[in-house]
Amino acid sequence: MKNCVILMTVFCLLISPCNFLQVLFFMSCYGGHFGTMSSLLFPICTQNNCTVIESAQLCEKKLEVFHNFLKFDVIKRHGLPNDYPFSGNYDLLFSFCPRLLEGYEFSYNVLKEILEKDREKFDILVVDQVIFPSTLVAAELFDVPVVVESVAVPGAVECIQDKIEMSIYEIVALKPFFTKCWNWIDQKRSENDLPKLDFQGNFVINEYASRFPMLVPTSPLVYPKPHPSAEYIYFGGLRDKNFSNVPLESDLENWIRQSAGDIVYVSLGTHAVLNEQSVKSFLQKIENQNSFRVIWAMSQTLKLVAENASKKMSDKVFISGYLPQYSLLAEEKVKVFVSHCGLGSLVDFIKRRKPAVCVPQFGDQFPNAVIVENLKIGLDIRNFNFDQIENAIQKIQKNYQNFVTNLTEIEKEFAQFEDYNAINEFVHKIASRGKTTVQYKLKYQINAKRVHVTWKVITILSCSSLLCFMLFVVNFISRLMAPNDEKKKKH
Repeated sequence: MKNCVILMTVFCLLISPCNFLQVLFFMSCYGGHFGTMSSLLFPICTQNNCTVIESAQLCEKKLEVFHNFLKFDVIKRHGLPNDYPFSGNYDLLFSFCPRLLEGYEFSYNVLKEILEKDREKFDILVVDQVIFPSTLVAAELFDVPVVVESVAVPGAVECIQDKIEMSIYEIVALKPFFTKCWNWIDQKRSENDLPKLDFQGNFVINEYASRFPMLVPTSPLVYPKPHPSAEYIYFGGLRDKNFSNVPLESDLENWIRQSAGDIVYVSLGTHAVLNEQSVKSFLQKIENQNSFRVIWAMSQTLKLVAENASKKMSDKVFISGYLPQYSLLAEEKVKVFVSHCGLGSLVDFIKRRKPAVCVPQFGDQFPNAVIVENLKIGLDIRNFNFDQIENAIQKIQKNYQNFVTNLTEIEKEFAQFEDYNAINEFVHKIASRGKTTVQYKLKYQINAKRVHVTWKVITILSCSSLLCFMLFVVNFISRLMAPNDEKKKKH
């Protein structure tokens, strides 16, 4: 028995990196960001010593279950909100964006405080690139090796480099906000005497984070150009078998068992914006068809809208709040996934080989949906409309096996990159430098020229329209005043 233990230890040492790193995770707890980031805990924390910074109360709740599978220390800094709620594009601009800048300030200060006290304790930092790019300034300041977990960069860069999938609204309204984010980063770096970066007047909020070594989810088939950065590796669609296969609640399990036909699973993410009328119409049309039953996972806000829209729920639809999505998609009777096409959901339906109808809401979900249709693993529609969704489901059902075959090919490629040792070798390589690796000058254009041209044309047209409107108003007021002036002259 003793000899077996010795042999196993030697074997582990041979296939694993030769020493344990002290890894610091700055954990994002929001939706798909948490799902993708937390999946890296399994390969990294099984072969290294990990410390996780909890940035919000929600983190504590979400990480509880991980302690049953992994050993890691926790630093609690609950200063961020549990969610960044918004409803619609204008709320995104005026509510979400300013709060994100507040998050920049908070996360920067938290990491700076930790590193001032314990810089020598940590060998490398792992961060989420969307929520916490500000932590990278602190990492540079203390010269800590850092790896960026890339949640949305692939979709964003695919969007900017190859096609304008950004809406006119995003180009006009969000660019100034993205510039504010950059200005915040640039100011902090300047205050700390860090080298100047070549800012490209970006349309991508992730321009700063893209300059660091990256761990990129999915695979080359999904994101063939994840980033022009020279240093990155894919990590597929990591899903730990024990952790991810959460049992379904008995009422849902019984509902599925009683279904004679196909089931369609609907989940549009945390920030889906639907009015009561569209939800009511959708529920009524489910009632009037016999092709499939529906399981609909809703955010709390959307669930209230549904309850107001229909006092009596049909037997053809099961509505719930949180559902264990990965487990649910494993059910044989669940055939199609109607999804917002966020990264976490994208990985889930590929891993479970279930075709998707994509109804993107914002951000990288739009280019993700385009990728899904191009790969023929689902269909992309832009409106939450039952007739369009039903039509898409019928198209998938007619060619179901072809969709599954394409999904199988991608899922097999995912598996090639879900290598714990390869992930750790990359992390060890970056950590071994003992300093931050950052590209001060990019060797590529992160924004396509046509996007800049579009921005300039829209800006000129907008300013011209505003000027014409002001001239019209002035002229209109002048005409109103003219009769009064004439009357005064007569008197």
